[in-house]
Amino acid sequence: MSIIDDYVILWFGESCLKHYFSDFDVVDFDNVIDVKNLDFNNFKGYMRNYGKFIEIIENEIEKVDYLFTCYDTDLGFEVVRHLFSVSWDRVGIIEDGISNYYPHAMPKLCSKIIKSIINKFQKSFFLDVSKYNLGGNSKVGIVSTICPEHVYLHKNSKAKILNIRDAFIEIIDGYEGRVPDLYKSADVIFFLSAVLNYKRMTTRELVDYLKYVRSNDHISKYKNFVLKPHPREDLVRLRQIIIDYFGDDVKVAENVPIEIYIKSINPKCLAGMPTTAMLNHYIINPRDQTEYVIFFDKTGPYKKTQINVIKKVIRNNLYVYYYDK
Repeated sequence: MSIIDDYVILWFGESCLKHYFSDFDVVDFDNVIDVKNLDFNNFKGYMRNYGKFIEIIENEIEKVDYLFTCYDTDLGFEVVRHLFSVSWDRVGIIEDGISNYYPHAMPKLCSKIIKSIINKFQKSFFLDVSKYNLGGNSKVGIVSTICPEHVYLHKNSKAKILNIRDAFIEIIDGYEGRVPDLYKSADVIFFLSAVLNYKRMTTRELVDYLKYVRSNDHISKYKNFVLKPHPREDLVRLRQIIIDYFGDDVKVAENVPIEIYIKSINPKCLAGMPTTAMLNHYIINPRDQTEYVIFFDKTGPYKKTQINVIKKVIRNNLYVYYYDK
């Protein structure tokens, strides 16, 4: 499989793609169709704006040879696959980080079935109802990953593994000189999931959790503590909480991807909830002396599974703590 120039990126994110990659030339924005305003990230928005999406796609795309998606239940992906009759052996999964390495189902199977039936009656075709997603979907033809030795595939899968590690490193090598000063000076980079946006923690619970983290022996010995929020976190609210309760002792980074710097940052400690960035840092820098500290807070359906994946991949300097308050 060779690199091609004739491609289109369909962007469904909540913010425009330039918000995440404004300073980089990784993305050719001439090849991006931004449809975030169609609200395809929820079923009601999909139903309401289906016709508009079809009109955009038919005007912009003539045919599809290969169809890659971050997630095989994405509604925009389902429409394009149906509209252009893309066979499953030409469907590929884009590297999805930690989710590449264990079986999981999102949404749950019962929800998939209900939505599929509704879609058949209203839009004339069934949505896919595979029990598992990504490599767990046995029909998928290609799975891309930076860590082929650990990627999860269904036992009946015939998918080709596309090793993108070298290509990934080639890209991030080009941004070695662009690492933000906040990350350069960080002793600890702490990864926080979108606990406020998804209402997994109240303000009080978050403050108590961060105080617990900062009192840990692997963390407290360092001065420069940088909190890296999830891209979908409520950044305004998070920053106000940090200012109110921690002042200048905790610095909050932007909620844009850190992966582009992952080879160039060398903090004393990477810590937080189970996260792709932590896993990728070790995969790309296996001989680095960074400590990896996980604080398992038991929120989210797959945290324990994610920790087991990280334990399997990260063999050195890994510490796991259980926070149950």
